[in-house]
Amino acid sequence: MLAAKQIVTADHIGRGRFGLNIVCGWNQDEFDMFGLEQDAHDDRYARGQEWLEVLLRLWSEEAPFDYAGRYYRLKGVVGRPRPWGGRRPILMNAGNSVARRAFGARHCDLVFDQPHHLELARDRILEVRRIARALGKEIQVFTSGAVVCRPTQQEADEYFHYFAVEHRDDGAIDTMLNLYLNPANQRTMTRAEAEQLRVRYGAGYGGLLVVGDPDRVAGEITHLAEAGFDGFCFSVVAYNDELPYFIQEVLPRLERLGLRQKVVC
Repeated sequence: MLAAKQIVTADHIGRGRFGLNIVCGWNQDEFDMFGLEQDAHDDRYARGQEWLEVLLRLWSEEAPFDYAGRYYRLKGVVGRPRPWGGRRPILMNAGNSVARRAFGARHCDLVFDQPHHLELARDRILEVRRIARALGKEIQVFTSGAVVCRPTQQEADEYFHYFAVEHRDDGAIDTMLNLYLNPANQRTMTRAEAEQLRVRYGAGYGGLLVVGDPDRVAGEITHLAEAGFDGFCFSVVAYNDELPYFIQEVLPRLERLGLRQKVVC
């Protein structure tokens, strides 16, 4: 109920520009702060489904309602306000497991998937679309990553080395490695593999790393589209400096490739 109110408040402030990424739990340290154990993996999505069912009813039903589920048993539930414009916020979900893909296909508008090994990603995308279409709905599949775009490949490589190697935050990277990789896996990595991973985390967490001139950046995004991805959510280091160049050089290339419609102001 509290989450429903907070989300809709942000939705009203942004006039319908709020989106909710549903994460059903994975980091035990976060649960330890509250003295909780996580559910078994697939059960997390069953709990997430009940949580979402209550949320959606709070956003759509006028009269108080009861809810009797496996995880939540509620009486006389009622909440205000309604979402902005009478339309619920967009829902998204990320992960690689079979349970996650089924959850996202059934309940969300878009899902995030990993771009590594595009052949495997293509199979997962086809699966999640098949599940969604069997339910009479369409779903978008996005991925994420980081972009370094400069006029030449050498300039892009030099800037990448500057921020991802020379000035990276090794303390933060250590924390991420310990969070995502168990000590046994870290010990089996060669020095070169470990350094490659540290460089990748120095550039930003996860996803596709694109470093190059505008043609290369557009080409990498083309590969994502060919694998079935609908969109690419990416970060850059200095938005005020880098986004204008991306807009000027990369977007027209994507338009010529048929991956993006030209925006007419």
